[in-house]
Amino acid sequence: MPRVTLLPQRLGRRRFRPPDTDGQDGGDAALLARVAAGEADGPIGELYDRYAQRVYRLGLRLLGDRGRAEELVQETFVRLWRAAPRFDPAQGSVATFVYVLAQRVAVDQHRRAAVRPPGPMDGDGPRRRSTTSSKPPSWPSMCARRCRR
Repeated sequence: MPRVTLLPQRLGRRRFRPPDTDGQDGGDAALLARVAAGEADGPIGELYDRYAQRVYRLGLRLLGDRGRAEELVQETFVRLWRAAPRFDPAQGSVATFVYVLAQRVAVDQHRRAAVRPPGPMDGDGPRRRSTTSSKPPSWPSMCARRCRR
């Protein structure tokens, strides 16, 4: 299995380099062309088998959460399926194409999480719900309660 190579840069930063594909890229490009032609499960499943673990590890590194990394893998391959007709082998390898899609999905997830308020299962545990009603109190009822006090 090819390894991810990190190249050191100035100031201690590391730059991501897609792993070597051991000559598979010609086969990967053919698989992606079959996906673009509309072939159903076979080629996208093969690409998934080749790249899912690497995309998952990239997601763990970028997002720091297993659930979000799994979501990243799923969304990356959905976008790969949709973007397959736009792939141009003259501009880069299939591995680079997959990693660019994964990076964009990670950025989208990060932005979505920054905008979206935490859900009921985010944080330390489930939030306590009111036992009386699932709706927030209306303005008149809040005023009536305050006036009674």
